[in-house]
Amino acid sequence: MVYAEGDFTKAEKSRQVTNAAKAANEILLRYGLQPMSDTEIEAEIQRGREMAKMDPVELIANILTSEELEWWDRFSWEARVHDANKVYKKHCQLYGMPSKGGMLSNLLDVALSSAEFWGNYREKDIPTYQNQYVPMTKSWRSVLRFVVAVAVDGTSGAIASGGGAVASGVIGGLCSHGADDLLFGDG
Repeated sequence: MVYAEGDFTKAEKSRQVTNAAKAANEILLRYGLQPMSDTEIEAEIQRGREMAKMDPVELIANILTSEELEWWDRFSWEARVHDANKVYKKHCQLYGMPSKGGMLSNLLDVALSSAEFWGNYREKDIPTYQNQYVPMTKSWRSVLRFVVAVAVDGTSGAIASGGGAVASGVIGGLCSHGADDLLFGDG
């Protein structure tokens, strides 16, 4: 919703918060949830910017159990932004579905839709910020394991999953907007 009014990263910072607050609170209110203040919105966007500077592999490893991490590693080394859903279905058939309600399941719920969105939205764009932990030879669209915006979106959304699917999606979205601003804007 935020990107429907133009490139989020090209807007002034105050306008980014206003646009994000409008979109996030519209979703939260639609589902009967408490709206977020501008301060909370700004904090989540900033958290996304900070998370985008971290090692995306370590970011995800910190929230998963060893069994979940094994599943994620197999999947994320094979999946690309453009085929993440297809690879996910294949891995579910080969290795079983992640436990519903588990951190891996929550991470994948957000990360798969994030990969689809960012793959389409930033299809031809080149990041202005290079995450030091992502190999320079890897395109940001390449191996899902190294896609910073997806890692930030999925991780923050999975952590927020205690608030339910809607809150998880909103928080993940706000953090990924912050990551996108760092990667494709002026941070």
